[in-house]
Amino acid sequence: MNKTTRLCGLEERVEEYFTLCDSLNTTDNKKIVRPYTMSGLLYHIGLTKHEFEQLSQVKKYSDLLRSARARIEAFIEEKSLSGELSINASQASLKYYFGWGDKAEMTDSTKTQIIQVSLSDEARELAK
Repeated sequence: MNKTTRLCGLEERVEEYFTLCDSLNTTDNKKIVRPYTMSGLLYHIGLTKHEFEQLSQVKKYSDLLRSARARIEAFIEEKSLSGELSINASQASLKYYFGWGDKAEMTDSTKTQIIQVSLSDEARELAK
């Protein structure tokens, strides 16, 4: 399948991916069976990471792909913070696909403020 063929119906295939994940995750026990992932989306829509990044720069596809990327990023962050996804797997995905980094990796040139969060004893227990 050539690239032009893969781009036909791209919006529908992106939405189909999220719908598929949601349908598999809607169970009585609320367990996440198929989380949103960048690699899952890329496989479903038939693009490589490099092709996805290139298309994100094309006006015709930029809003769609940036929205899909943001949706996955939010899902991973929210589900890992709520304990529904593995912290380690989430952290690796957020670093690789979304450019997140550790405090030690930040430099003065990033102009990022660091906010320290203190958890209550109860919250620390829940985080274990």
